[in-house]
Amino acid sequence: MDNPMSMMQSYEEMSAEVSAAVDRGYQVALERVDQLIQDGGYDYEMSIESLIDEAKSASGFNAAYVLAAYSASMLQQGTSADDMTAKLDAVAEQMFPISSEEKEKERVIPLTYTTYREVTVTVVYGQTFIGIVNGQMQFRYDVAVRGGYYEPDGSITTLEPVTTTAYRAEDVTVPVYTDGRISGTTSATYYVPDGTETLTPSTETVVYLECTIHPFDQDVVLDAFGIDPDAPYDNFGITYGEAISNMATALQKTLYGAQGGSQGGESVPLTDEELIAFVERQNCNETRKHILSTALSLVGKVPYFWGGKSDAGWNDEWNTPKVVTATGSSATGTILPYGLDCSGYTDWVFKTAMGVSIKAGSWNQWDNSYAITEAELLPGDLGFMAVPGTVPVNHVLIYAGENEDGAHMWVHCTSGSGVVLNSPDYVSYYRRPINVDYDAPVLSGTGLQTTEPSQNSE
Repeated sequence: MDNPMSMMQSYEEMSAEVSAAVDRGYQVALERVDQLIQDGGYDYEMSIESLIDEAKSASGFNAAYVLAAYSASMLQQGTSADDMTAKLDAVAEQMFPISSEEKEKERVIPLTYTTYREVTVTVVYGQTFIGIVNGQMQFRYDVAVRGGYYEPDGSITTLEPVTTTAYRAEDVTVPVYTDGRISGTTSATYYVPDGTETLTPSTETVVYLECTIHPFDQDVVLDAFGIDPDAPYDNFGITYGEAISNMATALQKTLYGAQGGSQGGESVPLTDEELIAFVERQNCNETRKHILSTALSLVGKVPYFWGGKSDAGWNDEWNTPKVVTATGSSATGTILPYGLDCSGYTDWVFKTAMGVSIKAGSWNQWDNSYAITEAELLPGDLGFMAVPGTVPVNHVLIYAGENEDGAHMWVHCTSGSGVVLNSPDYVSYYRRPINVDYDAPVLSGTGLQTTEPSQNSE
C-alpha cells in the first residue's frame, strides 16, 4: 500500500488543481452574468443587486469524485495535473449553469431640496439728492437693518415625501460702501417664506435582469473527461459511473485512515469495551464520566480541520472533502476531509454531553473558564498549551484521567492526527469551564448518539 502521508500530499496537490479549476469556472459564471446584463442594456446596479447566487462560491463539488472520474477516464494510466486541468478548463462555462429573467421595477429617484437660514440685511429704502460735488451727484441714503430674509444654507436628499417651508426670491436694494461710507446701491437676491409645499420624489421604471447562478453541475465532470457513466468499465463488469463512485469512496476512506495515523497516542476508534474500561477506571462522578465517554467516542473517527465546528451529535459531513475557508493556516484554501479543530472539538463535547456551549476558539474558552491546580484536575476539565495571545497558535484539550501507569491522559483534536487520546507533555495550564454543572444528574436511558449510524439504521 502507498505511504499514507505521500497519498495525502498527492491528494492535496491534485485537489488544489481541481479547486483552482472550479474557481475559474465560477469566475467565468460571474463574467457571463456581467456580459448578459451589459449586452441587454439592463440597469447594471439593480441587476447585480438581484443576482441569486446559489453557488455562493466555488464550492459544493466533490474533489474525490473529480479525481476518481479523471483516473477512470485514463484507465488509471498516464494521468497528469496539467492534462486534468486543461480538460476541466475546457468546460468552465458549463460548471455553473445560469438562468435569467427580465424584470421591471419602479425605482424612486432621490429628491434633493434646498435648506435656508435666516439672515439680517441692511436695506436701502430711500435716497435723496443733495447736490453735486466735484462733478458727482451726491445722495443721502435711508437704510434699515431688517430680518426675515433667508439665504441658501445647504441641501437634503431623501426618498420620502417631505412638507417644508416654501420660499420665493425677492430682490433687495442694498448699499455699496466705499471707504466705509455708502457710495451707491446694488440689487441682491434673498428669499422670503411663502407658505409651505410638499415635495415628492419622482419614480422611473427600471428594466433589469435577474440572473441565477446554479450550484456546480457534477455532470460537467463526466463531459470534461469524455465519460459515458452507463458504458462498461474495462473488463470489471461494472459501469463507469459505478467505478467512479467506488473509487471516490475508496479514496475518501483511505485518506480518512491516513488522517487517523497514530502520533504518540491512540487514534484508532475505541471499542465499546475499551471505552467503558477506561472511563470506569477514573475516580469521578457519573456526570464527568458522561462527558468523558462523549469525548472518547470520536477518537480515531474525526480528522482535524482548521476552523472546523459542529452542532451536537454525529455530523454526516465529517470526513467528506471540503475547502478550508478559515484564514490563518497553511491549509487555508485547500480541500481536506472535514472535521474539527481543537476548540471546535472541546465545544462539541460539552454541547453533546451537557447541552451547553463553552464557546468557539481557545481564547474564548480560556475566558469562559477559571484556573485550577494540577492536583484538582478531574476528567472533563480543560488544559491549555499557553496563555492566549502569547503564542501564534494555541491548543486546548480535555483531561481524560490517568492510565494504568498513573500518567495524565488527554483527549483532543490535533493537527495531522484528528481526535486522539494520549499524554502530551506541553499542557501547562489547567482550567474548568464556568458554565458547566459537573454535578448535574445524567438521565438514564438517554444514550449518546455520537457515533456513526450503522448501515442498518434509517
